[in-house]
Amino acid sequence: MKKMFTSLLYLHTKQSELAQPTPATLKDLQLMKVFKAIQQKSIQDLSEIFKHPLTNDSEIKYRQAIFQDLVRQPVLTTVNQFEREFLGHQRFKAEISYHYDGEIRNYELLIILQQNLKSLAKLLKALDQLACQSAGLRSWCLYLHKFFQADPTKQLQAEIVDLTQKMQDLHYSLTISGAKITVSQKIDQGMPLNDLLKQSFAPLLNSQSVVQNDLIKPIPQESGINNLQVLILHSLAKVYPAEFRELSRFYQEYFEFADPVIERVAQEFNFYTAVIKYQQQIRQTYQVNFCYPQPVTASTANTVTASFDLALITMAPPKIITNDFTLQPEENFLIVSGPNQGGKTTFARMVGADYYLFQLGMPIPGKKAALTIKRQILTHFERQEKASLLTGLLAADIERIYQIVTASDQQTLVIFNELFSSTAVVDAEQMGTTILQRLIKKGVTGVYVTFLAKLSSLPRTVSMQSQVSIQTTKRTFKIIRGQPNNQAYAISLLKSYHLTAAEIKRGGADES
Repeated sequence: MKKMFTSLLYLHTKQSELAQPTPATLKDLQLMKVFKAIQQKSIQDLSEIFKHPLTNDSEIKYRQAIFQDLVRQPVLTTVNQFEREFLGHQRFKAEISYHYDGEIRNYELLIILQQNLKSLAKLLKALDQLACQSAGLRSWCLYLHKFFQADPTKQLQAEIVDLTQKMQDLHYSLTISGAKITVSQKIDQGMPLNDLLKQSFAPLLNSQSVVQNDLIKPIPQESGINNLQVLILHSLAKVYPAEFRELSRFYQEYFEFADPVIERVAQEFNFYTAVIKYQQQIRQTYQVNFCYPQPVTASTANTVTASFDLALITMAPPKIITNDFTLQPEENFLIVSGPNQGGKTTFARMVGADYYLFQLGMPIPGKKAALTIKRQILTHFERQEKASLLTGLLAADIERIYQIVTASDQQTLVIFNELFSSTAVVDAEQMGTTILQRLIKKGVTGVYVTFLAKLSSLPRTVSMQSQVSIQTTKRTFKIIRGQPNNQAYAISLLKSYHLTAAEIKRGGADES
């Protein structure tokens, strides 16, 4: 039996069944900075979506296809307009029962429901014409067609049309004597109620002196009327009791009218549109690419081309350096080494973030990618501590690493950054070797950033090296495959400080 459409975010998986990353992972990868930047593009709270990566390829492809539909400008423009209208109406609907009463409250609900149906109908017509290809948006359109064909919706539409017409047909006259205003029927007036109210009080409402003296206070409502006009409506209810009793009945019957799927989807759209706006801004600023990774099995190479660390974007760098990485099926760990401040930590964050964002169904930084779904992403980055706490820091590191090794399996991505920097080299090499061997034996994949080049000689590891410009110590922030060449870096360093053997000898000769 085919599952009924319920969400643009989840195809089959319930949110309670989703994975949840550890706080350390989000902190180490600095993903909260990225999510905060995306959140600024959204009018809805997206935090729960960000905290639950998907673990099923069909769910990931479901979101990717929706992104690919929505990134088309006509579709994005249509959905953006719907979001503004529908969600704005919904927020106001939630307020009317608290801030307004009587005729105003009843009349506002009539307007809100009328506008909501118009927004939905306009969205459906536009999406039908734009021929969306994703299963999500096509199912959404089919759902809306069924919604409009359902008897409760048809009944609501009929009542809105009937009651709106009755309100527009109400005619009245005002008799103003000093502070006293008398409302009575006027048969020969054919102007709608809203226009009558605005026309009757136009001179009064446009008077700056009146506004400055707070005699009339405007109130934010869908109909745009103020407190003086509210009094007129109260009086009209006495002049036309039958019509306003029907308006009150409409409120009582339809205030709770809501379709939970429509309300959910209206909010879910915000995840997609916020991500697209965020990425469009980055693309335009830095001339970089985003792509949709292909989900692949563990027997296929994991690879990303021309990627970059989104957390770095939050610091507004003048330019972006992109990097590639590949893990072949026979390779488990990238061993990243090289000079300090060469981009190694940024690279490690990039790899982890690529996997995480891929499992949110989002486009990731890069031109092309193929990634394996990971059940969990575990990280351990070096913490900046005082020298007096180094012994305690080592113990804490070992405890955290033990937890990671114990919890890891073939569906785990592990990222280690600069472990055991407080220990002797021989001890750090021995501990690093033991950890990698145990993880590799369990089929774990990941990244190990280290100053210990020897670790890249272990089976099922591959060396990657941060680069410096030829004959200089200037970092290029490019991380490429290749065996460590610390001697070349050392020679460049000596040259930059004029400490090569030739320069030292020449300096000695000059002194003599």
